[in-house]
Amino acid sequence: MVTVEYSEAAVEVLGIIETLEEEEKNKIPEEIINFLEENKSKEYNPDIDYYADVEDLKLKEKTKQILAGIYRDYLCNEEEKQEYIKKLRENEIEYQEKLRKEYNTDNLFKKNNQENNKETTMSLVVKKENLFSRIINKIKNFFKSI
Repeated sequence: MVTVEYSEAAVEVLGIIETLEEEEKNKIPEEIINFLEENKSKEYNPDIDYYADVEDLKLKEKTKQILAGIYRDYLCNEEEKQEYIKKLRENEIEYQEKLRKEYNTDNLFKKNNQENNKETTMSLVVKKENLFSRIINKIKNFFKSI
C-alpha cells in the first residue's frame, strides 16, 4: 500500500510525463508508468501548469524525488548520468556538513553555557540609588498617592 503523499506525487509525475516528447516518453519503461497509473490518487487534482518552466512548478517533494530517479535512470545519457550522480553526492555532502555544524553537540553545549552565563551576568547587575535620589522618589510617590 502506498501513502497518500506518494499517490498524489504519482498524479503530478504522470502529468509531467504526458508533456514530454514522444521520444522521451518511450525511454521510460511501461512498468514504471503502469505502476504510477495503478497507484495514483483518484481524488487529487493538482493545480499545476505542466507547460511552465520547471523552476516555476510548485511540485511536492516526493514528486521531485520520483522525477530525479526517472531522469537519472532513463532519460539522461551516460555522461549526464555521471555528472548528475556527482552533483547529487556533492549536495548530500554539503547537506550532511550543514547538519553536523548545526547539531554538533559541542556547539549545543557552548550555546547553552553562553546563555547561562548571560543570565548569571544579568542577574548580578544591581542598580543602586544614592540617598538623595531615594528621598526625591519617596516625595514623588507621596504626592502621586494623594
